[in-house]
Amino acid sequence: MTVVADMFFHHYGRIIVVLSMLREEDMGNYSGDELALLCKLQPFIEYSLNVVYLTQRQQERTSNTEKDGLAERELDVIELLLSGASNKAIAVDLCPGLATVKTHLHHIYQKVSVQSRSELVANVLLNLQG
Repeated sequence: MTVVADMFFHHYGRIIVVLSMLREEDMGNYSGDELALLCKLQPFIEYSLNVVYLTQRQQERTSNTEKDGLAERELDVIELLLSGASNKAIAVDLCPGLATVKTHLHHIYQKVSVQSRSELVANVLLNLQG
């Protein structure tokens, strides 16, 4: 069995990240001091996520929208695709249905001028680095 401590990070009341810390059962439960330390770290990490991560993520989304004319929902599909999600998993997460996900991917391929999922991922990662 594994012992878990979860930290939830919010942006305007909405959970944006969950960090799960796992340890083997033989290491014992998290002590009160360890949990208190995590509680002290939580606001700093949350602030960093909001100021650095979300700002950069929004800039990347805006850049992709302007460069390739991608719609917000298409960017959502790309983000899930980059995380390794299957079409079915994307459909479950975004709730549009599998056929709609395939339609989004078809439109994305046309706009980005790629022929495949792997070519799309390589193109997006290259753009993020440049």
